[in-house]
Amino acid sequence: MRSYELTIPYGLILVLKMMIYCGLGFFILFLLFKLFGNQSATYGHLYFFLIFALIGFVGMLAAKRWRIYVKNEEITIRYSVKKERRLTFADIDYASMGLKHELSLFSNGKKMVTIDRLTVNREQFLEDLKERQIKISYQE
Repeated sequence: MRSYELTIPYGLILVLKMMIYCGLGFFILFLLFKLFGNQSATYGHLYFFLIFALIGFVGMLAAKRWRIYVKNEEITIRYSVKKERRLTFADIDYASMGLKHELSLFSNGKKMVTIDRLTVNREQFLEDLKERQIKISYQE
């Protein structure tokens, strides 16, 4: 009975958190400069750092939401923005390994998900695909 989940690497989440903290920190710093009459601080600085923090926040939400749960034969893919999808290993037609070692799963001729090489528990998932003799094609 194998049960595990594939997740985004924690290092990426830390980078996105740093984007939020730095963006908000510099936003507050330039806001204080602006409030105290410093002529070199412009609204462009404020907009830039607020948008920088917002990009980090949206990225972190998307990264925390994306997961693939594997429990025995069932695979549940939880996308960042789309509705989650359930399938079994038998539903997977084949897998494709890209040039950058990203793994794409295909079911009914459509690509279901792409799994990056840095994804946590990816090697365990690859072992499960090989155990079930699912064809993995390698691009050159």
